[in-house]
Amino acid sequence: MNGTIKMVITYSAIFIVLFLLAEYAKKKIQTVEVAKVICAEMCSEGSLLMQGVANTINNRMNVYDKSAYEIVTKKNQYYGYTNKNKNKIFKNIECRKTALYLATNIEQLTDITHGALYFRLDNESVRAWHKELTVKIKNVSFYK
Repeated sequence: MNGTIKMVITYSAIFIVLFLLAEYAKKKIQTVEVAKVICAEMCSEGSLLMQGVANTINNRMNVYDKSAYEIVTKKNQYYGYTNKNKNKIFKNIECRKTALYLATNIEQLTDITHGALYFRLDNESVRAWHKELTVKIKNVSFYK
């Protein structure tokens, strides 16, 4: 009986460790995907506007009680998710470094968008969901 208990405890411990490792790997993969979206959306505009995108993701997380991954992968929400060049853009070392920092710390970032859920560049059309302008940073407008 004593050997059986030890075996059950050992297998239980192995199962728990494997489960935790799988959860860690899943979270890491999801964080990288969020970072790729941030890069694809605003890498060319610089780190401040990349933070603005991260803020809109976090603001939606709070409104809809979803993870960052769930927010960016929801259909028709972030162009960066379906951008065919997102992996190529993500190879830019500076952009990748910034985006990974933002995605990893998304819930602790200062909200420079004042609660915005959406953004648009000056050369894009105003849409029905662009209701209340919260702030304009460079050539990007943020809306609630």
